[in-house]
Amino acid sequence: MNDQQYFLTTSLSYRLRAAQQELSSFRSGDAYVKLRTDYEGIKIIQGKLEHNKKRFPIPGAFLQHVFGDLIPLICCEAVKII
Repeated sequence: MNDQQYFLTTSLSYRLRAAQQELSSFRSGDAYVKLRTDYEGIKIIQGKLEHNKKRFPIPGAFLQHVFGDLIPLICCEAVKII
């Protein structure tokens, strides 16, 4: 057996073992429990992000400052193009 054949057989055996473990976890229901806890954790994080968005709004004065400086520049560039 040369190196390439050895690599392919070991690679396939590792992939087969991983697939068998995944299948057994789905059959036993362990994978579903993990998926549910992961989903619940994501929902908790999304809730915290939404809460933080409501708590820290961007002030209107800041937006006017940023866009107030950009709008004249954009208009000048558009006039130069025309």
